[in-house]
Amino acid sequence: QDMACHEPLDPDMARLVYQTTIAASTLSCMGSSFMIINFLVFSKKRGISRLVIYLALGDYFWAVSELVTFGLLLYNPDMFTWPVCVVMRVIFQFFASSTIFWTCCIAIFMFMNIFFYQKMTVEVFDKAMIVF
Repeated sequence: QDMACHEPLDPDMARLVYQTTIAASTLSCMGSSFMIINFLVFSKKRGISRLVIYLALGDYFWAVSELVTFGLLLYNPDMFTWPVCVVMRVIFQFFASSTIFWTCCIAIFMFMNIFFYQKMTVEVFDKAMIVF
């Protein structure tokens, strides 16, 4: 009995969960792609937009890892073996953590910008983060 990374669900319920996750991940990829393209085309590539682009990249790859994982579970479950499961979960964990960390960096940047400095650049923020 090979239950690699998923709990036994009713097949119809599992299909619904997989399809919902694929739809949400597709929307996330589209939103992150829009932010990345907007940054590359219109941004001056400085200030908080640089931090936001790092967040968008982390979120994009997080959504891609979810698309691959749940796409395999939905359309080719026999290919979803234990080694594939471990690799996909490592990738998922890395990008999920990076999204959380970049969100925290943006929050700290905004806090420091509002309460301590009138105009702070990302370079000054990088030097200030060494303290933490």
